[in-house]
Amino acid sequence: MDLKVQNQNLIRPLRTPGRTVGGESATPSASPMVGQDAIFLSGGPPAPPAAVAPQATAPVAQEMASAPPAPKAPLEDVGGWLVSGGCADLSSDQNRQISNSLEVSLAAAIAKVTGPPQVAPSANHPGVELHNHLLGVVDTEYFIQKCAGGDPKVLLTQLERMFRERPGLRQEAPEVGKILEATSHTPGLTPQMARKHLERVLTASPSTPFDDVYTPRDELVKHHLELTSEQMDEVLTSVTHGRMDKGAHLSPEDCRRLRKNLGENLTRASAQQLVTVGGITPTQAVALTSRMIDRRYESFVEDSQRVLLKDNIHYSEQSISLNKLGTRLPESMMKRVQQRLQSEGLQSDMRYLAMVGTTYLSEGYLDQTSPASGMPLVFEQEGLEVTPQQFQRLMKHFGQNGATHGECLKAIANAAPKELRALGLSAEQSAIVTGGLPPSLKSGLEEVARRGDVMGIDVASPEKEPFTARGMKNFDEMYDILKSAAQERGRPLVMRPHVGEGYPEMPEGSHGFHRYKVATCEGSSEPKHYSLASANLETLISHLEARGYNAAQGAADGVIVRFGHATHLTQSQTERIKALGIYAEANLGSNVQTGALQPVQGGHFFENHPLLSLLYHEVPTVLNTDAHGVMHTSLKQEYEQADRLLTMFARNKTSFQVGEKHVYYRDLSPDEKKRFDPKLLRQWAKDYETAVRVADQSDTSR
Repeated sequence: MDLKVQNQNLIRPLRTPGRTVGGESATPSASPMVGQDAIFLSGGPPAPPAAVAPQATAPVAQEMASAPPAPKAPLEDVGGWLVSGGCADLSSDQNRQISNSLEVSLAAAIAKVTGPPQVAPSANHPGVELHNHLLGVVDTEYFIQKCAGGDPKVLLTQLERMFRERPGLRQEAPEVGKILEATSHTPGLTPQMARKHLERVLTASPSTPFDDVYTPRDELVKHHLELTSEQMDEVLTSVTHGRMDKGAHLSPEDCRRLRKNLGENLTRASAQQLVTVGGITPTQAVALTSRMIDRRYESFVEDSQRVLLKDNIHYSEQSISLNKLGTRLPESMMKRVQQRLQSEGLQSDMRYLAMVGTTYLSEGYLDQTSPASGMPLVFEQEGLEVTPQQFQRLMKHFGQNGATHGECLKAIANAAPKELRALGLSAEQSAIVTGGLPPSLKSGLEEVARRGDVMGIDVASPEKEPFTARGMKNFDEMYDILKSAAQERGRPLVMRPHVGEGYPEMPEGSHGFHRYKVATCEGSSEPKHYSLASANLETLISHLEARGYNAAQGAADGVIVRFGHATHLTQSQTERIKALGIYAEANLGSNVQTGALQPVQGGHFFENHPLLSLLYHEVPTVLNTDAHGVMHTSLKQEYEQADRLLTMFARNKTSFQVGEKHVYYRDLSPDEKKRFDPKLLRQWAKDYETAVRVADQSDTSR
């Protein structure tokens, strides 16, 4: 073990033998920095010998050769460690200085050690992440290993077949579909080439919009994630002895037949193969397939937590769709995962935000229609449904003058209730058509908001459309759902709209996506999505102001409003969210990967990011990855990037705007400069976690 002691201008390398275990020296693998006197412990083998000094003159060399070796200080056994009593080549005063320093406390601490210390890797952050998407945590290599046995060509072939056989996937992820169509015709594909293509399919890239990549990721988890034999045993036990629908149970004989007929292919078998080869009924096959998918998600959640732990994240809030949260990720499953991790001494606290589309804050939700009637789902409130005849009457009335189907729907949703009643709708139906969430969505949110591992609602999807008055009604309904659940549980919950990020719009005539070749505003070089993002921030901030929201009201209601991204906040909007008591979630790396931020002159991205303005106005801001694997980042990297930005600012290399003025660090008062201490970003994250732990004590759902 090497000791480097730096105290009162004394810098000397010391050597301390390692602890003797079974006759061999065992050195701890790592140790942290100790105290302010800069005593460092570093594990591993002894350092290599220092460089040889220049050849001494002959008389000096002879004197050195004839001099007796310096006496070595005796080694003292302290608690099983051999600790040197001092250094013979230092004066007694110098040795005394060392012994009076932290060396004493270090030796005392070592004496208490009963085994080699286990120290976690160092972290530059507090281990708290509030903005992440569960399906985006793992990287491409994870899917290569877990779905294709480590062969990237096999995984690429699986994805090509998947998208070829299921046209619906190409509709969900058109750019990914194009990439896979092209790769399927590439001759002589090498593993290296396959990896590059997979990066484009499974992560945000210059030619892949981030939202496309979640479709193939989800399909791989559901149908291709490898199950171990032990995990398959768990699945078969659950369908043999667990609660199942009528006719879905498997008998021990069914299980034996499946194993015999399918062998190692059982874990990868489709429902059709389970019937035709495995010899079970279609009802049994559907039930077994569903349980296999459940177990794959359980493995995926556990593996994702391990990825977060490697990034030193011990508390996270993961966004996941409301549907998946209700069907695939029950609270009981999360508890099993936690127990397995805890049995290994791993502490990971993963919680969820139930995700619904940002389309519910705009008119985009009108695109979610019934396959049978073509009517928006929001028009189908139970007991008050708009009938097909009424719907056709509305479409005919609002479809005059050549309006498209989408334009008709928007006109209906924004019509005056009096006009709708004149067209045959009741007062209740008119209220539904012009405001309100679909009943299934509302009941689903009400149910999951009462789960102990759910922290709130995330309104998230590509921010492509302007927020509307109708969208603000939906915001209020979701807020009220959380308010009711918070009062029932006895703890505050989170309302987190994704807002102010924008979504890169492609120029007219483009044949595909490119995150840095975006449409700009007429007569300006500003990207169109910048202005849309700022406009949506304005709509939401104005709405919160109009309803009287502030920190005190949020505390009374039990609802914390956090803005996801808020990338294109103006300086005046930043001041207003400070007054409202809103948290900001900054995702620096993600904003680059998605194209939300475009490079400015010199290739810099963050001159247009509001982080400096947020700090100046003292808006509580928490750094996040948004999705480790999808966004090619980690929480460590996010804090490093923020630290670099703050360092540039402190050196007057960059600035932020207040009104028309560019403000540099040199322009600030001493008190204002304190706002840019990197420790503040870390403290806000710590404070948030502390508040969560306090609220846990009164949460009736935990």
